Amino acid sequence: MALSTQEETKIARMLGIRRGDANAAMSLFACYVGATEGYEEDLMLASKYLHYAARLCHPEALHIIADLYGGGHFGKLQLQPNLEERVKYLRMLCFVDRVIDLNTIRNGQDTEKYYNYEWQAYATLGRLYIMEDSLNQLELGHAISLKLAEENNMTESLFAMGWYTYYKTQRWTYDVVLGYFERALNSGSSYWADQALRYYNGIAEEANSNINDESLHYPYYRE
Repeated sequence: MALSTQEETKIARMLGIRRGDANAAMSLFACYVGATEGYEEDLMLASKYLHYAARLCHPEALHIIADLYGGGHFGKLQLQPNLEERVKYLRMLCFVDRVIDLNTIRNGQDTEKYYNYEWQAYATLGRLYIMEDSLNQLELGHAISLKLAEENNMTESLFAMGWYTYYKTQRWTYDVVLGYFERALNSGSSYWADQALRYYNGIAEEANSNINDESLHYPYYRE
């Protein structure tokens, strides 16, 4: 009796797993986490295949798993937040294009997206190195964030530089600190733009309280 297309696909996926195929692992992850294509929802198996795909340097898997270890979720799948694991997978994602040819993932359909994941990973890694003292990588975080802020105008890196300048340096001016936060909040709609807005208004209020001439006050942005 001939196999159905769905059964043939299931067999192909399992054969792909045996060959160490990252695409097959991600396909199984999607099936188990979303209960699609005849698979029942199984979050343990979904996590297993996601981790397997990440070990094989699948950029989508690395992106998802780094977010999960940072407290995010994918559908119903969540992992216990773990800073060290998050940093490990972010570091892998930063260099993924040196390990595999991104054009071999999904036949090159999402290559640009995967390169964007790399840039995002660099920005997040730089910010974590700055803000998480336990990582003991403050100066490296500063170097990464400064480069991405000035050369790529990345929102998260602009926020990180504002935070670094205000909290981690002894010599700073309100112009410099607020300048970074202002650039971040004006760079588009995102979580880090919203955070920059909150910090900007708070620090601007602090600065203005020390300036008698209202014409010299820093402006506020509506939250």
